[in-house]
Amino acid sequence: MVAAILIGAAVWLRMRLTEPASLMHRYMEAVHLAEAGDYGHAVAIWQQLLVEYPSFPYTYFQLGRFYTQTGHAAQAVPLLQRLVSKNPKFPEAQQVLAEACLAINDAPCALQAAKQAVAQSPHSGVAHDLLSAAYGKSGDLGDCIQEVLLAERYAPSNATIWLHGANIFQQAQNVRLTEQQARRCVLLNPNDGRAWYLLGWALNNEPGASNELKALQALQRAVALQPQDALALTELGAVYLRLQRNREAVETLLKARHVTALPDADGGYSQKHLLARARVARLLAIAFLRTHKQADAQRMFMECQVLSHEADKAPMKD
Repeated sequence: MVAAILIGAAVWLRMRLTEPASLMHRYMEAVHLAEAGDYGHAVAIWQQLLVEYPSFPYTYFQLGRFYTQTGHAAQAVPLLQRLVSKNPKFPEAQQVLAEACLAINDAPCALQAAKQAVAQSPHSGVAHDLLSAAYGKSGDLGDCIQEVLLAERYAPSNATIWLHGANIFQQAQNVRLTEQQARRCVLLNPNDGRAWYLLGWALNNEPGASNELKALQALQRAVALQPQDALALTELGAVYLRLQRNREAVETLLKARHVTALPDADGGYSQKHLLARARVARLLAIAFLRTHKQADAQRMFMECQVLSHEADKAPMKD
């Protein structure tokens, strides 16, 4: 939201000489209202200007940015597509359009917009990161990795980009690079729970290494920052098992089981979600065996089998 406000202020000098004074006064009034946090009145002004001055491009940009960042990307896309169709050399608009298309899972739209953003701003880390995400949404892992590495080169202090890289390399099962990316992210933003989880995951899964204590510390930090993060809880439970801290494993994995039992946003369970639940059940079964709770262990083994069977028939989702 701040970026949109700054862009709105930056174009003031250029626009005030070519646009009607009344338009500029009301447009900048909305910018100042948004800057003060009064988005409701700012949006109302921009929506009115959209009707009265349909050729003025920055109103489309401001509204598109606002809708994208407030979870209404479907409203943003047609506004931004109209904007870039009439003003194709507008890299910030192409970036927001790519972001909005990613939010509604429109991979072709995101890819086209992100490519335009990179072509117009070739040294923008944000543009390359959006192109990386668009390639990822399209299933092109190779170009996805290449673009996120370029994004990191051009924006080395952007923790969000390093976090994106860590997520990509975890998906690719590259433990070493996941650790590298996550370390950089926690250095830039030590309060990012997801980054601490990814670092703990990498340390716990590094082949031939004995990093359980380091993994434990990272995952404990992740859970402290995000107590309801099922992935962090599950990985922490797995580390407790490796360290023979079985009672702590049971306690942690029971929390993970409770969280993973919650359905997806659409009310169902994806294949990925069911496999995560199955892993929790399997780890809990082991922990119960070690704490001499045979009946509970048997129940968890059965739950693992049922969930794994359901996962075989479940839909795959992102």
